[in-house]
Amino acid sequence: MWSRTTLRRIVLRPHALLGFARSTTRAATVRCRDERSGSATTIRFVTSWRDGASQEAQDDLDGLVAATLPLAQKMLAEHGEFYPFAAQVTEAGEIGMVAAAVDDASRPPSSDVIEGLYEGLARLASESRAVAVASDVRIASNSDAIRVEVEHRDGIAIAVLLPYTTKRFGRGHEFGALAAGTAERRIWL
Repeated sequence: MWSRTTLRRIVLRPHALLGFARSTTRAATVRCRDERSGSATTIRFVTSWRDGASQEAQDDLDGLVAATLPLAQKMLAEHGEFYPFAAQVTEAGEIGMVAAAVDDASRPPSSDVIEGLYEGLARLASESRAVAVASDVRIASNSDAIRVEVEHRDGIAIAVLLPYTTKRFGRGHEFGALAAGTAERRIWL
């Protein structure tokens, strides 16, 4: 059983945003009046996670996706698979890659590595603004995908999926459409 969580940090400068498009949608605001009491209420319908997020949170999460997705794609191209890895945005705004020290001889399951990464990231929470965990997953349609879960200390948690298929004879990968949805908050609860 793999239980040691040793983390290594490498500082990385974010690259241009790749595939994590900014939403152009806006929130709709509706004013309602209670007919009995006459009191007015404003209801805000949010159409994108960006509508309720600070500029710092948007920049941090964009930077993490822009740093982790290309690295996962590169490892996939070079090795056909990859162990889960993580990244963090420090209080100073720098993106650093984080990896769990894995004994190559024991080859622990990816789920154990992911849990170790989350444990380590939880210990780094006080010096982080945002974190990401990237993993190679199998999705419901029986295909593979790169999954990047990003979380910000402001309470935003998003899972980004980039499905892929392996070309014939293992000669590279074809990537599908990037999809995103809400994720479970695991660091800042």
